[in-house]
Amino acid sequence: MDGFQLYWGDSHCNIRVFQEDIFDETFAEARSRLDFLPIAYYPFEHECASPFLGLAVTNDRSGSPAEVSSALGLESIGQRPLFLRQWDKVNEITRAHNDPGAFVTLPGYEWHGNRIRWGDHNVFFPEEGHPLLDTNELPDLFRQLSPVGGLAFPHHTAYRVGERGKDWSFHDPDVSPLAEIFSSHGCSESIDSPFAMSHNSNMGPRTSGGTIVDGLLKGHKFGFIASSDAHYGYAGPWGRGLMALYARELTRDGILEAIRSRRAYGVTGDRIELEFTADGAFMGREAPQGSGPVEVRWNLRCSDALDRIEILRNGRVLHVYSHRGKWRTPAGGRIKVRLETGWGPDTADGFKTPLRRWSGSLALSGGRIIAAEPCFTVKGSSVSLDKSRSSFTLTNHQRDTRTRDHTATQALVFELVCAEDGRITLNMDGAETSYSPRDLCMDEHLSVDYEGIHRIVEEQFGLAPADIPNHDVYYHNAWKHRLSRAVPEEAYAVQGAFVDESPPPGESFYYMRVIQENGQAAWSSPVWVRR
Repeated sequence: MDGFQLYWGDSHCNIRVFQEDIFDETFAEARSRLDFLPIAYYPFEHECASPFLGLAVTNDRSGSPAEVSSALGLESIGQRPLFLRQWDKVNEITRAHNDPGAFVTLPGYEWHGNRIRWGDHNVFFPEEGHPLLDTNELPDLFRQLSPVGGLAFPHHTAYRVGERGKDWSFHDPDVSPLAEIFSSHGCSESIDSPFAMSHNSNMGPRTSGGTIVDGLLKGHKFGFIASSDAHYGYAGPWGRGLMALYARELTRDGILEAIRSRRAYGVTGDRIELEFTADGAFMGREAPQGSGPVEVRWNLRCSDALDRIEILRNGRVLHVYSHRGKWRTPAGGRIKVRLETGWGPDTADGFKTPLRRWSGSLALSGGRIIAAEPCFTVKGSSVSLDKSRSSFTLTNHQRDTRTRDHTATQALVFELVCAEDGRITLNMDGAETSYSPRDLCMDEHLSVDYEGIHRIVEEQFGLAPADIPNHDVYYHNAWKHRLSRAVPEEAYAVQGAFVDESPPPGESFYYMRVIQENGQAAWSSPVWVRR
């Protein structure tokens, strides 16, 4: 898009009461992978209520273990002196880490008023120095935010209205120009969205009334974003939502102008590059009133092979374009290949294994490396790049199949331009393998650390292979790394158009849902069209 640059951020990284010592680390690490970070300080304490304790904060383990174990867990509501002190600290940190042109920060917090009635909102300010507002009702909050340029993004809107779902009876597009369509909770798009909202079973199932589409059908105008809702001080973990903005410059003014203009969209994890127009208007905008058919256009660069594009009008699928299989298998050219590491010992099988840190590189002769996209979920991974070599560290934590663990693998997506006689050399902890572009385009390549898992089993359980009748335990718990089958540019770079021959009278909203073959997805912000 001429005059604009695409930037990536996470507007829902929560910094909690007990994490003050990692505030600096969170911002410094985020800078290595993101362009901007509107931080969401989390001003809540976890309390417990019981006949023994009354109401007490559990962070300091008040009461005896028996008393605490029999207490009812609660989350605080309203202001505390501790929150005011930490809000000052948040302002200090965002000011210190804001670096125009390189990394942009904004101070923000999760609103701690009547969320049960109105739903959850993250509040952001254009600069430091604004108070942590002790306002219980959402209309009052918006009245205080509007004069100072404050913003409030609703999130996980599709829970039951009146039980933390979004009540769309009140909305101000100037204060809430964007709403979160996807996060670690799942997808709030609509009641029948193809992506579930079941990651947080405590808050109940997805219901109608508060969904994103419900809000649009009420006539409200807002764009879409995705963000993580992460609570462990790691911004932008892959697979939990990421926010994209088209801005003129990487400054606070540039980021805020893009937000207010709704030049935004959301992805689940992979950094799908997306442009979408309807009637010539870019996503987030209102097209001039017209007559006749409506033409929508798209321009995509995915991180994996594109499966399909769905064009929605007024919340219903109007057109489906299937891209699956519409490309040849090349011997060279421009390709993307994904390197994944992880799997490894499972706590559920009794293993107690420290994290695995891989040190490696990918080198290319006969071509150049265009990009290395990080798909990290935990701290400890990094990547550097020049035109012929990328060096990286990938850190895997031990997995636990008893939980819905998002951290079992770490990944990098490399975009390469390869001559047919080029060679791709992968070095993993000193072990080298070499491939031609055709090798990578024809099949995936998996390496299993059998030697390592044999050693771990013997050290931790005193068992040799001869002692174990079922050797599944070795493969299932071995550390692995995999180079996926490469996808050619024509599989992930797609332009197209669709004409709606019979648009309804009045105002309609059009948006696009993109789904890759690996299940990663993106949603454009809507365009409003009037006939």
